[in-house]
Amino acid sequence: METRIYSILVVDDNPADLYIIREAFSECGFRCQLTTASSPEEAQHFLHNERFDLVLSDFRADGDDGRSLSTPFAPETNLFRLSF
Repeated sequence: METRIYSILVVDDNPADLYIIREAFSECGFRCQLTTASSPEEAQHFLHNERFDLVLSDFRADGDDGRSLSTPFAPETNLFRLSF
């Protein structure tokens, strides 16, 4: 039986938060391709060029209120805005 590898984009302007999230996914053994972006602009670049199953975004990344990631992307992508 083949295990699916999920594609996840994490958006946060704090490098420490990105590190913690990466380590948490790794330690729990969750099989995923994790991509990180340090700004909403960088995340938009990834969203236009790649397909993700899940986007985890800091609600207030780099002064942004998180709404810039509300632009349409793949309908099967789940977007969660968090306050880290």
